[in-house]
Amino acid sequence: MNHFSHPHELQLLEVPARQKLNCNACDQQILDTSYHGCRKCRYWLHNNCLNFPRSIQHPSHPSHPLALLPIPTYSSRSFFCNACASVGNNFTLSCAHCEFDLHLNCASLPNSLLVDKLHPHRLKLTFKVPSIAPNSVFKCDVCRSMMSRNQWFYYCQGCDFGSHLECAIPKPWNHKLEEAGIGETSNGGIPANNSAGEGSRRPNETRIPEVEAIRKLNELEEQICAAQIAARLKALGSQNALDLLDPPGTRYYYY
Repeated sequence: MNHFSHPHELQLLEVPARQKLNCNACDQQILDTSYHGCRKCRYWLHNNCLNFPRSIQHPSHPSHPLALLPIPTYSSRSFFCNACASVGNNFTLSCAHCEFDLHLNCASLPNSLLVDKLHPHRLKLTFKVPSIAPNSVFKCDVCRSMMSRNQWFYYCQGCDFGSHLECAIPKPWNHKLEEAGIGETSNGGIPANNSAGEGSRRPNETRIPEVEAIRKLNELEEQICAAQIAARLKALGSQNALDLLDPPGTRYYYY
């Protein structure tokens, strides 16, 4: 099969046992049983990456379509993803007019999802951190760290519950445009919205063990910090009491 990103024909291959291969499009490990590649150049592509549309219309950038490029066109040969705020060196969905770029994985995120045991309502993919109050600090309700206003996140507006992308959805993210509700424009087709209804559930709508571990670790750190503060206050109180009772020159210390 010919692909615009590589000069040689790509063959349908099976993943070798006990061998890790990374996709040259998304830089994620190939976990499928089959993939396409060129053995001579050691060039591999997920089947989903291979069939990704050459141009899409994404709701995060409605003014222009995003073109699929095999190599970033910037002089650095890298790009800054407007979704996850990280650097990419592989395939990019790019708008040359606005210098707007997305990883394939980020462009394929579902419009909404459920994350079991974290929140009872569906979380909606949101492209801008809400301004709840002037100069407010918006924190992820999963890992408790501060969220950048330049990153996408999943959010329940009614409950003011927000989560980093990586805290809400497991990796590797699948390139499934029907879940993301993205319209293809490369063939002149009408952009379609194929997002699932509110009552549906998908395989990625489960809480992953890493998220639970992060939450428990944060709770443990808070308990340790509170215990240390309480012990310090008790020691200071005892020291102040001795200072009042003992004559000058005599001092006892509590550790």
